[in-house]
Amino acid sequence: MELVESSQKYRIGMDLIRMSSLISTHVDVKSIARPFLEGLKAKLKHPVYFSLYYPQHRKLAFIDSIKSSFALQYVLDIGVLQPIHVASSGKSILAFLTQQEIDAVLDQEGVPVSERLKVIKELEYIKNDGYAITSNERKEGALSVGAPIFKANNVIIGSIICVMPINEFKEEEKEFFIRSVKETAESISYVLGSSKASKEEEELMI
Repeated sequence: MELVESSQKYRIGMDLIRMSSLISTHVDVKSIARPFLEGLKAKLKHPVYFSLYYPQHRKLAFIDSIKSSFALQYVLDIGVLQPIHVASSGKSILAFLTQQEIDAVLDQEGVPVSERLKVIKELEYIKNDGYAITSNERKEGALSVGAPIFKANNVIIGSIICVMPINEFKEEEKEFFIRSVKETAESISYVLGSSKASKEEEELMI
């Protein structure tokens, strides 16, 4: 348990939630991810979305979002199945599936052979770097930065993204956005029971 200073009441701590996640398959991931999404939106000022992967459909659905105060912002449908071979939200998931699963997704979506090598090469970079950044893929005029979400046993279950109009993205802020999205995704994954180390942690262990 941890003490909330403002109310002087106790609440379930993140470490306890993590332990529960390791032994339960019915964790409410949306409620767990929500405070992290709110923190990311406060930090980046643009809308953030949380998606879950549905392997039986080989698609994702956005299950939660935190909107920004900007008049112009890109709104993505909540609760609607969408392909995972496009945009940072989908590619952040696809990159961490097996090659057999990747091929099945590309077959299902009818991706031409001529484009597959390009997609697979991009997925290799995403898997190595731990994030994806795309533009004009799910929404015309939109740019998004995404990172994968894992649960116990390091199983990919979804992704988080920050999305904004392309013309509002500043190249000098690129690393800040990438780092913020990755760190938030790693924090959510940790609480969900993932033992997947960040690239920085892996380097320290070598």
